[in-house]
Amino acid sequence: MKKLDKIDKIMFIIIVLFSFVIFSGYLVGHFATDTFNIINIGYEKYAINYSLTDGRVFMAFIGFLAHMLHIPIVVYTILLEILAIIVSCYAVIILKNIILKYKNIENIKEHIFLLVVCYYTIFNFSYFENMYFVECFVMSLSILFYILAANKIIKNNMIDNIKASMLMFLGLISYQGTISAFFIFVILFSMLNNEKIKGLIKNFIRAILIFLLGFFYNNGCIIITENIFHTTQTRGINLGEIFLNIKFIIAGLTIVLRNTAKLFPKNLYIAFIAIVILLIFIKVIMQRNKKNDSENYKRNLMVLFEQFVIIILSIAFAFIPSVINLTGFWSARMRFSIGATIGILFIHLIVKTDILKRKEILDKLLIIIFIIYGIINSINYVYLIKLNKQQNKLDEQYTYIIDNYISDYEKENKIKVTNISIVVITGSVDKAYYEEMNCTGVGTAVNAIRTEWASQGIINYYTNRNLKEKEVTYQEINEYIKRVDQDKGYLCINDTLYISIYMY
Repeated sequence: MKKLDKIDKIMFIIIVLFSFVIFSGYLVGHFATDTFNIINIGYEKYAINYSLTDGRVFMAFIGFLAHMLHIPIVVYTILLEILAIIVSCYAVIILKNIILKYKNIENIKEHIFLLVVCYYTIFNFSYFENMYFVECFVMSLSILFYILAANKIIKNNMIDNIKASMLMFLGLISYQGTISAFFIFVILFSMLNNEKIKGLIKNFIRAILIFLLGFFYNNGCIIITENIFHTTQTRGINLGEIFLNIKFIIAGLTIVLRNTAKLFPKNLYIAFIAIVILLIFIKVIMQRNKKNDSENYKRNLMVLFEQFVIIILSIAFAFIPSVINLTGFWSARMRFSIGATIGILFIHLIVKTDILKRKEILDKLLIIIFIIYGIINSINYVYLIKLNKQQNKLDEQYTYIIDNYISDYEKENKIKVTNISIVVITGSVDKAYYEEMNCTGVGTAVNAIRTEWASQGIINYYTNRNLKEKEVTYQEINEYIKRVDQDKGYLCINDTLYISIYMY
């Protein structure tokens, strides 16, 4: 990896400190719903059943290390968050330096604006969900590796293709769900390199082949894990369902683009893209009417065409994981290239036009638009972190209420509650969110108590009860539903706590 020069080091430190401020709420510890699953089954078992079995070798190694060192879960989440921020900021600098190979920028203000654009290309609204999970570090590593791999592909020689393959494999064993970053950066770097359509297609085909090679080796890791530890990947490939998956993607496309996983104000993603394209279109029309500006007219006409291509492919690439498997379809962490769209459009504009040099009102408006976009992103990050922390507090409070209920039940009935049974209630997803928070649909603020994979873990964590999960029968479900207070959503019967789950 490239060593940073003095200016880069200063910029790196500045954006790391800025990110620390933005993520200050997470740097004192926070809980994702998955974190309670780790607490419940332990670092080692989670590393085997979820990280290794899903081909995430680096995360498995981190899990085994945490198990050996007996790292407290809060310390674990803080350390990984810090590492994720550092790696993400390093990726920002690397991306900036790659762009500078295509555009010579010496003016300090222009250099800073490019840095800002690269920052929000990485720290986009979709990326917030990546930073929410304990896997944040390996997710950030994957983005870095995919950027480096895409850069190698553009050089188009045997040595760099081999390096790209190695970087691709490192990206995949870090995290596969961010693969859209690789493909969209291949397209972007190809355009910045002034590749003709034929050259762009060749780069893309080479990118597919390198991805398939890495995918083959990554699946080899999964198969080895399954044979050694006798586990089964739940997110495997089912070729027979690919057509059905594509139909599902098409049906849900509008919802994804409008709602952006509730991590960005509704329709704002579409609005920003529409404004950028409209301003560029107006520039093209204005230049067409100028007598001595035919060169800029032709150039900006091509820029407009390429911007449309970037938008379409940014959206299309974001659904690559969902073509294979619909797990996590509504999750923002799977949609990096959608979140990065606006940043990539501006990187393209900076290199392909004189947006930073020209003093026309439309160029100034475009710059202002991006600054507004960046500000909204950062404010939104702070807001979402605040929501998650509020949800964490409510989770703790309601868990203690359940604990008190269990204690009273045990005293009254002279029985020890030792088991917990999960009762999945379908069609009531809204109940998986706290009414007092008014954040229905925000995946990073979901009620952990009402989440299938977190409920047992959170109750055991705060109550120290060590309740064992007991598989529930249809008869028990019927009895529970008849007797339970629907407003409470939990009930003790004999030695078992039954609890309603709405997120599954």
